[in-house]
Amino acid sequence: MDNERIAADFWDDLENVLLNVEYVNSIIELLLKRQELKKHEEIVLLALFDLTNNTQNTLNKMFYKNDCIKI
Repeated sequence: MDNERIAADFWDDLENVLLNVEYVNSIIELLLKRQELKKHEEIVLLALFDLTNNTQNTLNKMFYKNDCIKI
């Protein structure tokens, strides 16, 4: 397998991870809108949302930097 194919596979895999993180974020947002959440459930969901949101931001930065390198 050549380096270009390996790099392309790497970015494809990262894009799949990003899509999964976005999906998890949307589920967390839906759960946070529920009125009957207990305080500890809300705290855990907010912590998970922060973690996935930070992951999403990091991945977006990686894609942006990769696009800049290609130009």
